Amino acid sequence: MALTADQVPVIMSVGATALGLAALLWALRVSDGARGAARKYRDRSAELETDIAGIRSILGAHPGVILVWQGDALEPESDEIVAPELHGSPVALAGLLSFTDDAISPDPAVRIVEGLADLEARDSSGADTTLRIRLRELRETGQAFSLTIIGPSGRFLEADGRTAGARAVVWITDATIKGLEESSARGKLEEARQVIARDPTAFLDMLGKAPFPAWRMSGMGKLQWVNPAYIEAVDGTNLDRVLDRQLMLDQATADQARKTITEGIDIDETRHMVINGERRAMRVLTFPLSGGAGAMALDVTAQEDAREELNRHVRAHDETLNHVADAVAIFGSDRKLTFYNKAFRDMWDLDESFLLDRPGHGQLLDRLRERRKLPARANYAEWRAEEL
Repeated sequence: MALTADQVPVIMSVGATALGLAALLWALRVSDGARGAARKYRDRSAELETDIAGIRSILGAHPGVILVWQGDALEPESDEIVAPELHGSPVALAGLLSFTDDAISPDPAVRIVEGLADLEARDSSGADTTLRIRLRELRETGQAFSLTIIGPSGRFLEADGRTAGARAVVWITDATIKGLEESSARGKLEEARQVIARDPTAFLDMLGKAPFPAWRMSGMGKLQWVNPAYIEAVDGTNLDRVLDRQLMLDQATADQARKTITEGIDIDETRHMVINGERRAMRVLTFPLSGGAGAMALDVTAQEDAREELNRHVRAHDETLNHVADAVAIFGSDRKLTFYNKAFRDMWDLDESFLLDRPGHGQLLDRLRERRKLPARANYAEWRAEEL
């Protein structure tokens, strides 16, 4: 049947309407699917946020702090501590920050690790080590560790390091507060207590009443404690003023203590300094302690004055002997030359440099024989032994 001219526009209108309706239905279906997908992703995101919040709550309940290194933080260029992620109890965080110095870093995690890194520690086998050493091993080889760290004032910290996938994780707990003696680590704690008993730190309380200056410095080289004699020696008025102003006996004493801290060695030096407004000879002893150094200064002015007086007498005696016409040589208990006068040197025509090296009696006889200054002997070795 042929279409008339009037029917064509009608059919085209109906077709266009049908096509538009179909497109609308398809769009509604797609839109509904998109809304469903968006709703699904929102629900999944909410679930993940809930899970993360739950995990953070669990981590926050840990009676310590948890440090996590990942990515570039696992490959530092040196032993410098790279800032880790920090989780755990705010109370534990505040307690651990007491081991640190504000000047180390504005990052609390770095302050905690640096504050504990070089303290005396024992591993599960009782071997000496430090947290810094074990962190390096964990980072480089993935070697796990469990340490008892011996902190100031008899506090003990437990540090456990493990790898978790591509992450390095360290748990740090204040074992003193936790009551570690009730755990399986009782043996380690007892050993740590014995170490503390042998540590000079145990004597610092007694030094509080000592008549000579005594003090303790942190691992950063700052004063942590001084006794009343120290306060008086630096005219510090009171303990707070001394610590706030970091009043040292002198710069050389501060440098000596820092050397003890960095090299871990005992140092015993005697020098003059002004104490209570007077120039005194002080014997300064510094020795390593957990996380720093202990020190004391003993007034040895009387001994030094006596030694100087003796030296003056010896010099006067030597000067007198140096002007006598007779040749004089004096040997010490070790049979080395301790004094000779000009007449002795000239008589044997010996080099000044040889005599200044303090040769032994036997060396002197050998030199004289080499220069044919001694009479010929049938058996020189036997004669030499008799002379010595």
